[in-house]
Amino acid sequence: MEREGWAERRAGRGWSLAAIGDKTEACREILEAHRTIEPAGILSAGFKVDKPTLRACRARHSLVLDRGLITMDRAEVSSNLTDFHVKVMAMSGNRFYVQTLQRLISLRSLADCGHREDRGRDEIRCLQHVGILDALLDDDRRRAGELMRSHLEPVPAGRPSAD
Repeated sequence: MEREGWAERRAGRGWSLAAIGDKTEACREILEAHRTIEPAGILSAGFKVDKPTLRACRARHSLVLDRGLITMDRAEVSSNLTDFHVKVMAMSGNRFYVQTLQRLISLRSLADCGHREDRGRDEIRCLQHVGILDALLDDDRRRAGELMRSHLEPVPAGRPSAD
């Protein structure tokens, strides 16, 4: 639980659990932080496109779109979608972007930010990821940053949201 950021060792002894507070507000803030750092990471001066990693990530997304939404369990699909964000941030060359993103992912899980079984939403997210991957493979980081920002925009209630 400490590694995921859900609990911290107290100075004296014992543990304290991460304070989430109002779940709706926490989820909104987590998404806002994602929206801030991920496009910035793509546009950062240190960003280095790793085409073999991007191609492998795209191949996994294509597999999910081709048959994985039916054959993979929810944890596998979710892991694939989350891995995309971490791999893209790793290309930023900024360890603090990566660490912040990993912390946000852990907090999103702790806050239970609405990630339920929804194959339709997963398909939309996969397609959005493929668009971002294609832009990066075309060396169009500006477009990839725009697509990432759009991908992470809040969606009105009742409509599928981004991861």
